[in-house]
Amino acid sequence: MIPVNALIISAMPQEMAPMHELLAGAKRTEVENSVAKVVAFHRGRSDIVTMVTGIGMAACASALGWALAKYQPRAIVSIGSTGGLAADSRVGQVVVGATYINGGADGTAFGYAPGQVPGQPPVFDGDPDLLDGAQALVNELATSGGRVHWSEAVSSFTSSQAAGLAHEVTAGSVRIGQMLSSDAFVTERNVEDKREVFPAALSADMESHAAAQTAARFGVPFVSVRGISDLCGKPDDQSVSFHAELSDVATSAAIVAMEVLYRGGVLETARSSHGPAKHFGQRSLMAAMYLMLASANDLEPMEASEISQAVREEISAHLEGMSEAEISRALGLIAAGDALTREDPQATLTAKEYDQRRAQFIAMQPDAENGFLWPPTSQTIIKRFNGYWNDALAAIGLEPRRGRARGGLKFSQDDYIYAIRAYMIDAAHTGASASFAGYKTWLERKEKKGELPSGAAIRQRFGSWKAALSAAMRG
Repeated sequence: MIPVNALIISAMPQEMAPMHELLAGAKRTEVENSVAKVVAFHRGRSDIVTMVTGIGMAACASALGWALAKYQPRAIVSIGSTGGLAADSRVGQVVVGATYINGGADGTAFGYAPGQVPGQPPVFDGDPDLLDGAQALVNELATSGGRVHWSEAVSSFTSSQAAGLAHEVTAGSVRIGQMLSSDAFVTERNVEDKREVFPAALSADMESHAAAQTAARFGVPFVSVRGISDLCGKPDDQSVSFHAELSDVATSAAIVAMEVLYRGGVLETARSSHGPAKHFGQRSLMAAMYLMLASANDLEPMEASEISQAVREEISAHLEGMSEAEISRALGLIAAGDALTREDPQATLTAKEYDQRRAQFIAMQPDAENGFLWPPTSQTIIKRFNGYWNDALAAIGLEPRRGRARGGLKFSQDDYIYAIRAYMIDAAHTGASASFAGYKTWLERKEKKGELPSGAAIRQRFGSWKAALSAAMRG
């Protein structure tokens, strides 16, 4: 399968058009197939694939199944339009799905919850990291009056010209909550019935639940981001608009989706004013650790010939704009830090020391105000190494000291496999699917948070939740 940063889907071409405008600065490739309209966008070391699935639950699920047999995305995002179901919905608002429910399923006669498909959980959850990104956006909107630094996030993948599509989004215009989906329209005639059965639902569309269920089946993080184009029932305030142009709400959804991907850590790329996108790959992360280790220990630069050509090229690209002498010194310090880990595996580097030394190094760079410079922050390092600083230290050859049981804990491969298997056995006994969201709930219910790896750590270690389940089953 082809690894990509994100797979973005919509039901109609009109809903995808604004996203394609946002991605106009990237290299575009049409993907030939007989299933759906698929376009791949590439910039730097990042890829986004878009797919127009067609309208409805079956069309969405079948097209998405085809895509997931070909691509291995870090996240799936469904974008487009939706109907406002909540009584306080307003046209133009953007809804980010926290949970997804099938509004057409009714197995209540057999003891199932309203909207629960037999054999499936009552709801499917949005990915927690992506929802954290959405919440960060909501918080910024609330404190800034809608004047968010769109260009900084949107331009992480797009051209600066395309970022001009980012119109002002006001506080309160992005909501996070439940999405309802079915193949039947919610109309003025049945809207009150739907609200009574599903009081938490903010919106109603025809694809989000199908996409959420399919993503969960494949173990891929998912979120749906939809702009409200119409209201399912007449608003109490007759001065409120009842309809909006599809292109307007689709544009809002596309922009918010890019924000969520960026803030949720999926799009780890950014454009500087000096050239192409930058990406913090594994080599770059380890080189950053070596550099800050050398700095913290006041080492002198060494001969950089021991550093591979690939690393030298990658770091030189990250430091474009600095002089050749400064880049050469940085490479020499990386070599010195690497040598120290072999000579003294007990050497120490705390996350605080790392960030302090990083700040000094960043200050020397000519585009220091850009906000996305190499070396990355300690938070990025931690996130990319299983969620623990000690895992990052171990990756560069240091023997981490044990600290707090929770923050300093480093799990072995056997620990990960044990946790996944224990959860799978429990899920099988209860008849539930072994989902990423279910694992999180299981940890809380068993009071094992901190004692066993988190769901995020498992997914990061194995690459995807599906891969983790496969590893546990293989032994």
